[in-house]
Amino acid sequence: MQITRLDVVLAADLADLGALMATLDHFAGVSGLSPDVAFKVQLCLDELVNNVIDHGYAPGAPGEIRLRIEHHGDRLAIEISDDAALFDPFSNPPPDLDLGVDDRPLGGLGVHLVRTLMTEARYAVDAGRNHVRLVLSLEPAS
Repeated sequence: MQITRLDVVLAADLADLGALMATLDHFAGVSGLSPDVAFKVQLCLDELVNNVIDHGYAPGAPGEIRLRIEHHGDRLAIEISDDAALFDPFSNPPPDLDLGVDDRPLGGLGVHLVRTLMTEARYAVDAGRNHVRLVLSLEPAS
């Protein structure tokens, strides 16, 4: 039996990221995701969840982050919602990658990576919560 959906609720605490990554590994294995897809999902979720925890909450403030991943044949849909300060992570323009490392402003590379790795990346506010939706189109199984 393939697992096609994963729901996770975690505290806004960086200490919970290791358990989240282990849960994602397990989900990838039992739902038949390739190692490449699993890596992309982990990289994107690590970036976005880290940003929420680091920038969305006051230091030490409690918070809740909810994740839902659904594997639908040729696509993977990921929903991230949180009760942190409202912020659209995709509102800033992509970084100028032609600038040298010393000339480039800090920040933005991780979200740029998410945009690059995912087929779709959107933000919305619903019921006072941030909602990020990611979609990854998958290669048909051969």
